[in-house]
Amino acid sequence: EGATFWASTMQYRLFFMDALKRVTGCDLFTPYRHYMHAEPALAGITVEHRSPLGSCNASFALQPSYGQLDYCAPVLLALAR
Repeated sequence: EGATFWASTMQYRLFFMDALKRVTGCDLFTPYRHYMHAEPALAGITVEHRSPLGSCNASFALQPSYGQLDYCAPVLLALAR
């Protein structure tokens, strides 16, 4: 799946849970906080990068393709506002 798989799944959990709470008032953060540990995500993206050059679709910290700057859910981001 790629080096940032865990980071992207955590990102989508946060996007969805925040939008759900803002729109419906349903709080999933509290009852599911034990599933929201970021350690696997951090372990996957904080390794030493040995390549001097990055791909054009990669961010500084993340690897492609999960690290793309445009890798987001527009609907969930709009709801989160």
